[in-house]
Amino acid sequence: MAKPTNRPGAKRQPSTSAAGNDVDTSTAVAELFDSPKRPKKNALSTYITVATSARLERLVREHDLTTTDVVEKALTRLLDDMNVPQADSHGHFTED
Repeated sequence: MAKPTNRPGAKRQPSTSAAGNDVDTSTAVAELFDSPKRPKKNALSTYITVATSARLERLVREHDLTTTDVVEKALTRLLDDMNVPQADSHGHFTED
């Protein structure tokens, strides 16, 4: 029997209840205590200078971050500073 895992997308082995029905208790418990899902993401492909790339890689490495999260935070801050209207998780603008 495989060991249970908490990795996203990992398959869990169903257990059998006293009545003989397959019950996936690990999934039910995980769904109860799951943190909110991360927002949907779109791919972004671009070129940056070698110097900026080196700085980004160093920041990611030294602070155990992901490039995606750093770029998301940087772009969000830039867009906020430039007063670009907010959009909801579906990409619709939430202008007043």
